[in-house]
Amino acid sequence: MKLSEKVLLSAFVIVIIGGAFFYFRDNNGSDSNSLADSFKVGNIFGLGGNKSNIPDIGEGEPVKKEDLKESYKAETGDFSFKYEEGMKATSSLVEGGEMITVEKDADHGFQVFILPFDEEGPITEERIREDLPDIEIREPKYVEMDGNKSLAFYSSGDLGETFEVWAVHDGKLYQIMARKNQERWTRGILGTWEWK
Repeated sequence: MKLSEKVLLSAFVIVIIGGAFFYFRDNNGSDSNSLADSFKVGNIFGLGGNKSNIPDIGEGEPVKKEDLKESYKAETGDFSFKYEEGMKATSSLVEGGEMITVEKDADHGFQVFILPFDEEGPITEERIREDLPDIEIREPKYVEMDGNKSLAFYSSGDLGETFEVWAVHDGKLYQIMARKNQERWTRGILGTWEWK
């Protein structure tokens, strides 16, 4: 079953809004590290404990576990994650879905786009291309986000180089996007993600 036209329009609107968010951000990323090198067997995200067992690699500066003192809990109660003090996490409704923006400063930020989705996960590259045939998907890898099989990949476009993670959970599609040069920092925060 295909996504409705309304959901596709919402996804387009969200990408445009995301472009405005990231347009003014620093775009000094490079392709020196590959996604394949960044992900190992098991969970990719996290800073230790039972959520991750990978080395701290990827682009950008890592986040420090001891700095993640604030918590974001979705109003719907579907998920939560931790972030650094001094950051701002805001949620806004967009046509057909929700957008969460998490910002520290001009060098640190990511967005989570949430849309209704009437298909079972995990999301696949082929499924994304059914609705977005022109999307660039480089080095796709399946990863786990709190036990949920999710698709991580690199992309590019009006926003420059991006690091993205797409997940399907409980009737919703989650599109997480950050600039590629903020990958390590974003992965550290996503390592605290918990589904409810």
